[in-house]
Amino acid sequence: MTFHVIQSPNLNGAQSPFRVVDEAGREVPWVNRFLDQQRVRCVADATLRSYAHDLLHFLRWWVCAQHTDTICEDAITESTLLDYIQFQASQQPRPAAASINRRVSIAERVLRLEAPGAVPQSGPAFQHRYWRRSPLGFGRWRPALIQLRVRTPKRVVSPLSVDQVARFWSSFPHLPRSGHRGPHGVARAALV
Repeated sequence: MTFHVIQSPNLNGAQSPFRVVDEAGREVPWVNRFLDQQRVRCVADATLRSYAHDLLHFLRWWVCAQHTDTICEDAITESTLLDYIQFQASQQPRPAAASINRRVSIAERVLRLEAPGAVPQSGPAFQHRYWRRSPLGFGRWRPALIQLRVRTPKRVVSPLSVDQVARFWSSFPHLPRSGHRGPHGVARAALV
C-alpha cells in the first residue's frame, strides 16, 4: 500500500485541510482524527502539514512492520517506538536527531490517544529516572522519566572576528555612509 498527504481546502473549519490517504483515496482514520483534533486546538496550518508528514512516515513504517494500517492495542509492544527509532537510524542518509525526535514525539502522542490501554513505551538505554519539581516551582520533588528520544548535538556558537564583520558590512555597497560608523567603527564598537 502507498500513502500520501493531500490538501483539501474545502473542508469545514473543524477538519484539518491536510489528509493522509491511501492509493485508492480512502482516508486513514486514526491519522486524520489526530489532525482534526489538532485543528480544533487551533494549531497553525504549517504545523498541521508537518504533523501530517511525520505521521505519514510513521504510517509507512507501521504498515511494513505490522502489515496493517490500523492501530490496535494488541499490536503495540513495549518497544514499538524503540523499533521505530532504530528504523529511522538505519536509513541512508540518516535523518537528523531533531527529525527523529519530532517524529517519535508525534507517534507517541497518537499511540496514547488511539490505544490508551497499551503497554507504556520504554527503552532502558534511552531513558533514565530523575527528580523534578512542580512546574510552578513549589511542592515536593517527584520522580520523572526522560522520554524516549535520541540525543541531539549541542550547537557551538562562535563570535565573528573584526575582519568578518568588516567583510559583512562591505557587502552592502549602497549603504549610506553619513551618520553611520562604517564597518570598522561597528566592529570596534562591538569589541568595546
